[in-house]
Amino acid sequence: MLFRSGTVRLEYLTFGTTDKQYISLDDSSFIVSHCHFPTPTAGFEPNHGTGGVKAGGHGIYYRNFFGAPNGYNDVFDFTGGQRGGPILYFVQNVMIGSGDDGLDLDGTDAWVEGNIFMHIHQNGAPDSSSAVSGGNTGTDTSEITVVGNIMFDCDGAATAKQGNFYTMLNNTIVHMTNEGGGDGDSGAVNVRDTTPDFTTFGKGYYLEGNIISDVTKLVRNDDPTQAPVVFNNNLLPMAWAGAGTNNQVAEPLFKHVPTIAETQFANWEQTQVMWDWLSLRAGSPGKGTGPAGKDKGAVVSLGVYLSGQPTEIGRAHV
Repeated sequence: MLFRSGTVRLEYLTFGTTDKQYISLDDSSFIVSHCHFPTPTAGFEPNHGTGGVKAGGHGIYYRNFFGAPNGYNDVFDFTGGQRGGPILYFVQNVMIGSGDDGLDLDGTDAWVEGNIFMHIHQNGAPDSSSAVSGGNTGTDTSEITVVGNIMFDCDGAATAKQGNFYTMLNNTIVHMTNEGGGDGDSGAVNVRDTTPDFTTFGKGYYLEGNIISDVTKLVRNDDPTQAPVVFNNNLLPMAWAGAGTNNQVAEPLFKHVPTIAETQFANWEQTQVMWDWLSLRAGSPGKGTGPAGKDKGAVVSLGVYLSGQPTEIGRAHV
């Protein structure tokens, strides 16, 4: 399906033709929800868009399931869309694999919330692979908020390059490893690409309330003079000597850390067990220690919340 400058609403669709690109959205307004995008049988980016979101419109992907594309292809590649106008919202979707990136955003401001990203490893891509990646388009860079997501078994949770910036809050990032792919390195977050050529650095990261466990390193290609990374109040598997404070090195005490074999899911509904598996057991150091006294990690109630409110309302005496 190709849409140019259109207004599109797609709901509860299953795409049965698996040898052609499923959706291309160019300068359109779109809501795509509860759709099933099966694993392709040919090499293409299953979902693609350029030109950002049409002025006055919407750019929403909600509760969709994405099979893994073949080779050097992102699951969803989107270009354009800056704050001041409508931006991309990618909420409660599931991606079960990629040989390049899951969500690739170039010159795109975006809100990425409550998704599950799994099995994203460099296989055929010339550069790094991550659950979420961003870069520039001309002078436009990406500012991406990533909140309440599960990233499991990937080369990395996020890649920043070419001046883009991430705010990452209350995510659960587990088993970031290059096992299963062809890259020579991995890490929780990445601040530039080095192959096939060196890119310019990202603008940096701010991370708070995240649980990071079983990773080879916290920051790949770390250079605080080029791309500052700030860790505040996260649960980490190793000490962080860079900017930030109040981080704790401890085991998260997840309810269950699945094996790779246990996470070969066929649809959106099956994947939802990950929220239970990666919830925190009693006694976890992540319990009640996140922002505003909530738990750390992705298994929390998201949205607007109040903190610091009085426990009692007293009566004035005259």
